[in-house]
Amino acid sequence: MLYATSGGIVNERGDFSFAGDTRYLNIVLTGGVCYFRWDSHPVKAIPPARAEITGFSESSRGRMRRYLRSCTAEYRNMLTLTYPCGFPSDGRTVKRHLRSFVERCRRMLGAAAPTESLFWFLEFQARGAPHFHLFTTFSIDKGVVARWWYEIVGSDDERHLRAGTRIERLRSGKDGVVAYANKYAAKSEQKEVPPEYTSVGRFWGVAMSRECVSAATRIALGASPPKRTARALGELKDGLKRMMSAGEVRKSRPNERATVYIARGLRAQRELKELIRGLAFAYQVESGIGNAFCEPLREEKPRANYVTEVD
Repeated sequence: MLYATSGGIVNERGDFSFAGDTRYLNIVLTGGVCYFRWDSHPVKAIPPARAEITGFSESSRGRMRRYLRSCTAEYRNMLTLTYPCGFPSDGRTVKRHLRSFVERCRRMLGAAAPTESLFWFLEFQARGAPHFHLFTTFSIDKGVVARWWYEIVGSDDERHLRAGTRIERLRSGKDGVVAYANKYAAKSEQKEVPPEYTSVGRFWGVAMSRECVSAATRIALGASPPKRTARALGELKDGLKRMMSAGEVRKSRPNERATVYIARGLRAQRELKELIRGLAFAYQVESGIGNAFCEPLREEKPRANYVTEVD
């Protein structure tokens, strides 16, 4: 998705335009969304302080969908982990169980762990018990999953050993993974936190590899941009037209102040990334600024107690 404010990189006809005075063009491609915005001064992304999580917000749903659309991981399997009749009502205990399961997967994979990925999200059953769905790029035996989870949660119920876990094959391709995520994200009744449940924490996260197609640049342009920079902007425009003709990008107008281009699939995202890279490199050469391009644009780095993003 490519977003442009009025007076910015794209006008209502989808053509590129420039402001009369020097302005800063901020471009960020992340989560399948490419934002182009003009500002009168450089924009610094200062993340807000993280408030206590009390529910599955719409912004969190959106970030989850954007991650799954833009991640390079090929998720193949979905694991479901449930609790027996007795279950914890403290989110910190539940996340500690999930962390233990992820660490066992990491040890099982050994040297291959950094190249594999595990995506998880949390839901609640009608009885108030939490449970997890995990998307994995690797395969694991159902008997191993059942035994691990049985031991981790300290269950003494043989029925839980037999039926407390499930493994399903995901529909191949990015669309299949996103469809599964949308299906589960839409079940709002399973996202409501029970009154007795405390410290719910995050509703989704990623362990091991979490690489996405992303890029970022910030350049200053006036009425007459430098030659190479102007040519790179033209290539970006031509690339968008070409992708629209091929059906890889769809244009829409959500309101009179914005033009939106929706990129379908990783191929279009990667082409946008290369076009942005070319623009940033051209500007870097002509301006002498050494940090015009930033790759990859990562989400927040794990903290010391944030090993697998399950806090």
